[in-house]
Amino acid sequence: MTFIPENRLEEFLVKWKNQDCCHSHFLREFLAAEVFLIHYGPAYTPPRPDRAVQGLELSLTFTVLDEVPCIPLFSSLARLQAFTREKSSHYSLKARDFLGLTLGANVCLNPGSEYPVLFLAGEIADLLADAY
Repeated sequence: MTFIPENRLEEFLVKWKNQDCCHSHFLREFLAAEVFLIHYGPAYTPPRPDRAVQGLELSLTFTVLDEVPCIPLFSSLARLQAFTREKSSHYSLKARDFLGLTLGANVCLNPGSEYPVLFLAGEIADLLADAY
């Protein structure tokens, strides 16, 4: 399966993995990008985008990447659907916001794809503390 970038984040991911841009450029794009999560549980109606969501409970799943349990996160709906192999209900939000909600957890971007990225919990804390 050929990884054809669907958005700016995926373009930077491919460039970084092919050593055509530096890691910090990819991380900056990642934190600013909208990312997608598989939704499990009862039907979900997203809030209006102009309102902050307080007390939102996410029903998340875990997977394993490089023998590390992690929350799967996707750079596009195409990556999410390739992982689940079917249409799935999903959440979408900015990566920085999601990482802030899940501090202490490992996260993997695009598991099962040609370009997976594992973010360990300590790395995420450092990433959020830095000014990208």
